[in-house]
Amino acid sequence: MGDPVTGRSPAIRFFRRNTAVSGTPERWRIRRDRFHSGREPEHDLHFVADWVRTRLQVLPHRSTRADASSERGEIVAQVLVAQRDHSSSDASFNIVLMGMGEPLHNYDNVMKAIRILHDENGLNMSMSRITLSTAGLLPGIERLAKEPMIPNLAISLTGATNEKRNALMPINRKYPIEQLLDAVHRFPLKHRQRVTFEYVLLEGVTDAPEDAFALVKLLQGIRAKVNLIPLNEAEELSYRRPSDAAVEQFQQILIDHNISAFIRKNRGNDISAACGQLKKKWAEVPA
Repeated sequence: MGDPVTGRSPAIRFFRRNTAVSGTPERWRIRRDRFHSGREPEHDLHFVADWVRTRLQVLPHRSTRADASSERGEIVAQVLVAQRDHSSSDASFNIVLMGMGEPLHNYDNVMKAIRILHDENGLNMSMSRITLSTAGLLPGIERLAKEPMIPNLAISLTGATNEKRNALMPINRKYPIEQLLDAVHRFPLKHRQRVTFEYVLLEGVTDAPEDAFALVKLLQGIRAKVNLIPLNEAEELSYRRPSDAAVEQFQQILIDHNISAFIRKNRGNDISAACGQLKKKWAEVPA
């Protein structure tokens, strides 16, 4: 299937390899990352991007955006490349579908790709190893809840109050936290399954102890885990990354209230491939 913008094959367009100083292979539109908590073993995650134009958050992803949504074949192709490169690793293989936009705006293609990944004649991946990440598109979450086979759900929360989330995630003005959390309460979960909440830590904005306590209150009664993401700084952003001490204090407050909390390690900054930093310059280099 050709690329909707350039007409080139996805294998040429999507899989330029760049290697970070850390030794982690970083790919344009495919990124490997790790989470740690000090209590559980590290595990590899392969982030698969779905391109679709949208503006649901103020914090800009320094990522290239396509003029059209990714087709199911393009999404599956990214996973195939990640799977090939993963074959020498002992860690488990997990996929997170997340946007250079919003995956649930491309619902049909994303779900078709997930079904191919799960099908025994496809990649035969367990749904427990597939996660769909959303900024909180409520109609899409409610539609997903009715699917016969459902991947793990991750929600980009970032702010624990409507005031802060309105400023950082404009989608909250249409679907406020109360409505979002009500849908999460009703979302069907299997035994031991949890909803992941992704929370970006911004110095002086979302990293204070009172923000952590607000998050604790917000997640009461929800089978949840929290991925804490210290901001990856960029010249065009006015926000700053919190200190390690502030990040660890935030995490500890959550753990003390029986919420599993993980800190994402910062990897790939040197090649602009850290979370939210897949810069357009890589897209402008001829394949």
